[in-house]
Amino acid sequence: CWCPAEFTSAFVAYTKYYCWISNTYYIPMRDVIPSEIHWRESKEINYYQWVPIILLFMALMFKIPCIIWRVFNGASGVSLEKIVDLTAATQIGSPVTRDQTIHHIAIYMDRWLETHREYHWNVIVRIRQKIAKFCCFFCGKREGTYLTGFYLFIKMLYVVNVYSQFFILNAFLGHNFYPMFGFEVVENLAKNYEWRESHRFPRVTLCDFQIRQLQNIHRYTV
Repeated sequence: CWCPAEFTSAFVAYTKYYCWISNTYYIPMRDVIPSEIHWRESKEINYYQWVPIILLFMALMFKIPCIIWRVFNGASGVSLEKIVDLTAATQIGSPVTRDQTIHHIAIYMDRWLETHREYHWNVIVRIRQKIAKFCCFFCGKREGTYLTGFYLFIKMLYVVNVYSQFFILNAFLGHNFYPMFGFEVVENLAKNYEWRESHRFPRVTLCDFQIRQLQNIHRYTV
């Protein structure tokens, strides 16, 4: 903090702690600081203190599709991690070991296909197969479309997550819907604009606080 020269070290420490937990406001460097208190309060930035929590929440939203994939991909009856590990082992082993590993993978896939094939053929099976063409995530286990549908569903969750976080970020910043901050940042990056001073994330903000001295109350701006 840029404190007045008459502040002692205790005053400086108090100012830092107070301004860290209270809302600050932004006034461009070339503009005059208004004397009206209500005008300053209307320009307060009330989200700086919550940025770490918001970033953790956004990271959790990106982690949720991965958790869903790890929990439900095993419902297909095949262990993808085991297949990936065996396939990766074929790249570093000897030719004999490589042939044995490929043979094990083939046996594993053959057993999986044999276990999950249709043993009965009736009206219910035909109906389920027709439903699986459009709803492979729920009814495509024996038809072999479960993993495909589930994989596409997870990818769709990632796309929806990225797009929805633009709206969440805009609502959190408290600005108008258009122009949205997320799309504005992408546009600036695409046009290679130089970032100087942002009124949403300013580098320098102002903080007001009052100190009682005898019978007087002094308002300081740092």
